[in-house]
Amino acid sequence: MAQAIGKKDFSVETWKAIRKTIVAANKLDPEDPEPLMLYFRSFVDSGATPPASAREGLYKAFELAPQDEGLRLNAALTRLRDGKIEDARLTIRPLAFNPHGGAMMEHASKILAAIDSGDADAALKEAEGSTEAEKPDAK
Repeated sequence: MAQAIGKKDFSVETWKAIRKTIVAANKLDPEDPEPLMLYFRSFVDSGATPPASAREGLYKAFELAPQDEGLRLNAALTRLRDGKIEDARLTIRPLAFNPHGGAMMEHASKILAAIDSGDADAALKEAEGSTEAEKPDAK
């Protein structure tokens, strides 16, 4: 993925081959969250909208590795986009109340405050801004 991004190769063929490798890794160990997360990222990083299977894979990755704060933030954002507001709220809460969370805690607090005020659009806007740091630098 990093090589394709670095070469600015966003061709359908390249990304299909990348996803084929990721799917093979997932088949080797379905309980490893990394291939699930990478499958989702392969759509985002290639500029495509992640299909339902990729979003569900991201949610499964989050279930397997809830301690991964970046994964938690991306799962919350995706749940917001999917209209799963209460699920997004429950996902983001631990980040918002993390006493050692720094900048991520601040972003999560803003997202949570917007959700709690009933403004899902503002929560989504805040969440999208906060995940910019999660994107690879190669892009």
